[in-house]
Amino acid sequence: METMIKKPHGFINEKMYIIPRDMLKIMTTHPLLKHLYITDVGYFPNAKFHYRERLEGSEQFILIINVKGKGYATIDNTTYVINENKMLLIPKHVGHIYQANLQDPWHIYWVHFLGENAYYYLKDYIENTNVYIKNIDISQIPLIISLFTAIFEAFESGMIVRNLIHTSQILSYLLSNLFIYNDVSLVVDRKNTTFMSLMEYMNKNIANNITLDDMAKHTNLSKSQLNLIFKEKTGFSPVDYFIRIRIQEAAKLLNLTNLNINEIAARVGYDDPYYFSRIFKKVMGIPPSQYRNNHTILTQYKNNNSY
Repeated sequence: METMIKKPHGFINEKMYIIPRDMLKIMTTHPLLKHLYITDVGYFPNAKFHYRERLEGSEQFILIINVKGKGYATIDNTTYVINENKMLLIPKHVGHIYQANLQDPWHIYWVHFLGENAYYYLKDYIENTNVYIKNIDISQIPLIISLFTAIFEAFESGMIVRNLIHTSQILSYLLSNLFIYNDVSLVVDRKNTTFMSLMEYMNKNIANNITLDDMAKHTNLSKSQLNLIFKEKTGFSPVDYFIRIRIQEAAKLLNLTNLNINEIAARVGYDDPYYFSRIFKKVMGIPPSQYRNNHTILTQYKNNNSY
């Protein structure tokens, strides 16, 4: 690694926005901000000599996305190389040093953030991987850049409450895309693999009466282990969740087909249409006949009011 001049900021065409610390008091109490908010954000292109050292860590979560060039990060006595299309996630209070490569300096988008729910966007990734560096699918880069650009534009128009709320929602979408919805790194985690395998098994067997024993056999887990994993992921037991998959499919058939209720019940694995109706009402709040009527009335209203 090269020895370099230490330069925290001051790069040509850089962007940097620091929220005044007295405004953070508003963020910690506002109902639409206290759950997630930005404290600092920016873009450092061709950041030669960039260097930051926080041996006691930061009071905020730090996310750095490298879109070009190379940098390094040292955390827990381990040095990582951060190449193009990689990101660095540093939890609060974790000591760290990061810096740009001298010959091929990185171009980074970065954000510091806090909030009551901030950790929960990152929880699965942090707890399942224990890795600070993550690959980014190249197809996500244009979206990431556009989201940061939208944040910059909002701050440039004034650090007023409505703009702070807007940037909070953009950050939420960014974190969701990176760590929840498109987090391919979690596919290798056994819990996630088991969950995805069982979801596929359930969807293929909507018309069949599969039991918890069948599910446990499919996943090679005990019933108690399977229950624990599924409740952690969904809040429901596997059997209760399977019921909801069936009812979701039934609702779709009620909306999109002319099949009668007996036929729909059979399609989703219920031989007894009366029992099916009771389960449907328990899950959806109304019986299937009323659900279909409500949808029909809504469709007719839309058709009559279209131009």
